[in-house]
Amino acid sequence: MCLALPVLKKSTLSGVAALFLAGLFYLSLHQPRRNGGTILHRVEHVGAFGALGLLLLPLARNRRETWFIAAAIFCVGCGMELLQYHVFHFARFRQPVEWWDIRDNTVGVLLALLAVRFTRLRT
Repeated sequence: MCLALPVLKKSTLSGVAALFLAGLFYLSLHQPRRNGGTILHRVEHVGAFGALGLLLLPLARNRRETWFIAAAIFCVGCGMELLQYHVFHFARFRQPVEWWDIRDNTVGVLLALLAVRFTRLRT
């Protein structure tokens, strides 16, 4: 008996990605404690943006769209870190921009890009 997994529709993937992104923004701005610099924190960034990439990158129809989506995810990660800087720096913590988090976000997107490129992840 052959069990075939159903292919997700593009609207389902994009909706899940939007909810996932909203959750990332919520969690990044409502942290009880900031645990930057730990290995777990770095893995969380790589995993979160890698998962976002795995949700959105298979929606691309050609190479140009793939790179556009990857660049858009990168820009969202940069914007999220700058938003955290403005919220946490000026409000109470006086923390600098977390460039290492942007690096980890980028690593996650690049790993997702490689996974989509060299596997059969398609919609």
